[in-house]
Amino acid sequence: MPERSIGTVTLFLDNIRISTNVPLEQFPSKQEKNNRAIGTLVSDEVGQQVLIEGETWINRAFVFNDWYISGYSPLYDIRGKRVGMVYAGFSEAPFLHNYLLNIIELGTILVIVLFLSGFLVYRGANSLLQPIEYIHQVVTAVQAGRNVRIGNLGLNKENELANLAEQFDRMLDQLQRRNAQIQAAAEQLEIKVEQRTRSLQDKTEELERNVALLHATRQQLVTNEKLTALGELIAGIAHEINNPTAVILGNMELLKYELGDDAKAVEEEIDLVIQQVK
Repeated sequence: MPERSIGTVTLFLDNIRISTNVPLEQFPSKQEKNNRAIGTLVSDEVGQQVLIEGETWINRAFVFNDWYISGYSPLYDIRGKRVGMVYAGFSEAPFLHNYLLNIIELGTILVIVLFLSGFLVYRGANSLLQPIEYIHQVVTAVQAGRNVRIGNLGLNKENELANLAEQFDRMLDQLQRRNAQIQAAAEQLEIKVEQRTRSLQDKTEELERNVALLHATRQQLVTNEKLTALGELIAGIAHEINNPTAVILGNMELLKYELGDDAKAVEEEIDLVIQQVK
């Protein structure tokens, strides 16, 4: 048994302890060991399963004032009637204490081992982390627009990080050449765009002049067409007026000639008509 653990046995008559070494105190002194829990009752759960149902109880149980790992078995008289129980068990607290203590000890050992392992891993990986940190700084500088390279990391040429740094520097050189080519192409494209824009502006101005000339010509044509139509209208009107007036004038002169001397009475009116017709 662990230290301070108590092994207990009890004889029950029905559900009453009539003989037991279960102490009244949880951790009895030498003087209190004789103070036993005689006359106390078993728990209702245990009494139900053992006394009433006649089954054996093997589990933790609350015995008087503490938890015990317990075993209860029913007792029978000579006629087979259940008249009580017999109990044996030991207190649970010392085992839980030892269990928790073992967990703490194992946890402490595990933490120490993990700490030492982490320290050793850190020391072993420090030679790897420093080149990686330097590579990260170079990458950050390149992203900021600076023209830097990783260069020699002080590692063996066959080291993977050394090969990575060499390939990265080579890639940066290629990117720089590509950027120079792209910049030159962009400048040429800008010059061509400027020339094309200037040409388009000249053509636009010429087109605007042509459009203005076209509008003026069109306006002149419209005016000429209006004048032509007006001339035709006037000619038609003049023709329509000349025909009857010529008839009137001819007939008036013929009338004056036919009347002869008799026309003197109305000569003034005839001359007025002729004058107005002309």
